[in-house]
Amino acid sequence: MCGKVVNRLAPNLKKLNFDGSIPSGNIQNAQFTNSNAGTGSMSGYDINVKTNYNSNGTGKYRIYLRVKDSNGLWSDGGTDSTTPPADLSKYYSMNFEVDSPPRASFTIEKNVKEPTEKLKLKDTSAATGTSGLAHWHWIVKKLNADGSVPTAIPVQVATISM
Repeated sequence: MCGKVVNRLAPNLKKLNFDGSIPSGNIQNAQFTNSNAGTGSMSGYDINVKTNYNSNGTGKYRIYLRVKDSNGLWSDGGTDSTTPPADLSKYYSMNFEVDSPPRASFTIEKNVKEPTEKLKLKDTSAATGTSGLAHWHWIVKKLNADGSVPTAIPVQVATISM
């Protein structure tokens, strides 16, 4: 007979290697007796699992979970040990990605001296996280005589998608 499930969690968190393989070390490996006990902006969410990745950086992560019911049975058939079994495929798992915003940047290689010349610039924008650049949105405006930026519709707007 199955007992009711109690909130005994065993999250295991790993940052995946660059090639997608699973590393041997863990970022977190701990057991808790409650779940979804967050407050404030985390109300209704689980706060036991690591929620801040500033120190671990961008990349792909995999989180593993197993639960234990009130009869002492683990969902993976394991024991109370905090050391995960050699076969983590028995845990429920999901991948997630920690990304960061890209950096927009360009350099002007050749200023236009006459209206018939072409402006030469190089896009030096970079994807600082795990996702590549996908869109470029350029806006060109002619400055007011006093050097201020006009608020009117831009002279030229272009969005480029990859």
